[in-house]
Amino acid sequence: MRYRLGLTEVRDRLIASDPGLLRLFSALSVVFAVVLTLGVLATAHAGVPILVAGALTAMVTTVAVTESRPRDQARTLAAGVPVALATIALGSALTPYRIAADAVFVVLIFGAIHFRRFGPRATTLGIFVFQLFFVTQFVGTRVTQLPALSAAVVVAFVSSAVTRFAVLRPSPARTMARLRHAFRVRLGFVLDALVAVAEGGSADDVRRAAARLHASALLIQHRLGAAGADAPVIQRRVAEAETAAERLAVLVLRLGRSDVDTLTRHLPVREREAVDDRDAAVLAHLIAELRAVRSALGSPPPDELRERLLGYRHDVDLPDASRALQDVFRSLGDFAFALFGLRLAAGGAREPARADTKENGAVSSARVRPTTRTALQVSLGSALAIAGGELLSPQRWYWAVFTCWVMFISTTSTGEILVRGYRRLLGTVAGVVAGLALAALIGDDPWLAFVLALGSVFGMYYTTAVSYTLMSFFVTTMIGMLYTLLHVLTPGVLVVRIEETALGVAAGLVAAALVLPVRTRDRTDQQLRTVLGRLRSALAASVARLSGSAEGDDHGDVVASARALDSALDTLRLSVQPLLVPVTPLRSRRRTARAVLGLLETAAFHVRSLAATADLVPAEARLAAEATRIDHNLDALAAHLDGSKAAVTRSAGVLVQVSPGAPAADANATRRALRHLQRVDESVLGLARVLDVPVTPR
Repeated sequence: MRYRLGLTEVRDRLIASDPGLLRLFSALSVVFAVVLTLGVLATAHAGVPILVAGALTAMVTTVAVTESRPRDQARTLAAGVPVALATIALGSALTPYRIAADAVFVVLIFGAIHFRRFGPRATTLGIFVFQLFFVTQFVGTRVTQLPALSAAVVVAFVSSAVTRFAVLRPSPARTMARLRHAFRVRLGFVLDALVAVAEGGSADDVRRAAARLHASALLIQHRLGAAGADAPVIQRRVAEAETAAERLAVLVLRLGRSDVDTLTRHLPVREREAVDDRDAAVLAHLIAELRAVRSALGSPPPDELRERLLGYRHDVDLPDASRALQDVFRSLGDFAFALFGLRLAAGGAREPARADTKENGAVSSARVRPTTRTALQVSLGSALAIAGGELLSPQRWYWAVFTCWVMFISTTSTGEILVRGYRRLLGTVAGVVAGLALAALIGDDPWLAFVLALGSVFGMYYTTAVSYTLMSFFVTTMIGMLYTLLHVLTPGVLVVRIEETALGVAAGLVAAALVLPVRTRDRTDQQLRTVLGRLRSALAASVARLSGSAEGDDHGDVVASARALDSALDTLRLSVQPLLVPVTPLRSRRRTARAVLGLLETAAFHVRSLAATADLVPAEARLAAEATRIDHNLDALAAHLDGSKAAVTRSAGVLVQVSPGAPAADANATRRALRHLQRVDESVLGLARVLDVPVTPR
């Protein structure tokens, strides 16, 4: 029994660390495609350079295709074959002519980036062009090798297709089921952290567990299209469970801290004296109930436990304690209600759900398309990297170009590129040390080097979404193993790898700073405008629902608006990373960024809670007036960012009162909705103070 429990715990932790096992299947797909390609080529007695070219092509073709529909993926792979063959022919023909090859490489890099404007397929084909030309320069192929090299490329494409559509074909239904399982597991981790806090533990574990729960909910939101007709019910149940867990966490933390109003880590927390004696006596009962709910995650609870937990929502059998602790028990009842509803997420009514997933275009310092600006930057950076790389090492110059290329992937501002560059350099240095150590350990054993190379490939793609530094580490260890197989590994070669990487980072930064630069401030201001706009939309949808002015059953739209706000906030969080790194010299801007992010996260939490509980609150028409004032204040903040003079309006506050005689559940839900609106108002006023926007009385 202990052994089985141990396996279950390990499985749950694996699922929680990789919701839906998305990263695991991605990494396994790459490894399988590489092994299949190498197996076919080895059977044909291909040489080592052809094997390396085939393996690298298999890696690229497996990860570069990103369309959601299998039909579109197949079309992209089919279109990629002639593009790849033409690219390797061009690269092989130019390999002996260094200057011409360098010039053509820069032109291809510009085209690969510029044509991203035409959508995912054009983006993928551009990646094929860059990567396959890079392969020809890395391997040093010649025209005489084109027949074997072309065969290797075709085998790699076929292997990728077999892996994608047959061997490891993802099932949308199974992926959604795994995502929901991961969500439940992460709910359990939140409860575990709350038990630890109630017993005197740290709040940091609660914040980390809640952040991971939120990330899991967003993954489910992004893949709702695969859930078919059940998508609206799943969306609603997940949102209700997430917000109920977050509110329970806030209330538990508030028992020992005076000003905890959100789970964000960006706002200061002021400690309070320990709970009074009456509450201390009830804490043991609270801990027992938290553990009871935790056990209900794995199996349906007994009827007695179910009725007791749900009774707290209606003020039944609340313990004799302070109002704050009674609120915790009410919230525990709400969480249990949401949890039991989560079990029914696969069924229920069919509701229309539309998600707004469009993002504003990247800000630019000139009136050019973002793809054109990035293409110009990468082209200049690559030209500088080629020139410097040739001077540094005529045999290894391509690493500088590759580093310059990847620095601009999913980055916009100069600050983001700087952060990406130093993380890549850090991972490369660590990978060089590990590569040399592994090479010394394995000696001349080619099979062990091959296994370690595959392990590095797996680690590279398994950690891509987690840590760019780790991904860079595994890239470098893989290169070390490849050089071991090619019998050219020396400490000097890997030192050149570090030098070329540093050169590529420097070239990318110079290009980002000189060619139509996008300052971090401009980028963050643009993203802040987007967040404020999404906040206005989500608040308006929620208040319309709560005030009874919304027509029809549009709960899916309300939750989708809140999720769109979460996505925009995630983008802003990435944009301000350059200001939040510990080594930044811009201390005042770091404090401002932390405060703005914390206040926005607080507002988003309360708007998300309003959206998730909209159906539980009786129509409350008085919310409309306060919401109109908050909407005006958000508009004033956006106008301030555009340089206009504007002021926000402060009122006496949202009245957290309910009609006398209302049922306990309705009264509690209404009071909670009003309090959420009050917290949004306070967060907006806090943003005004941080951004130096004038505040006037109503």
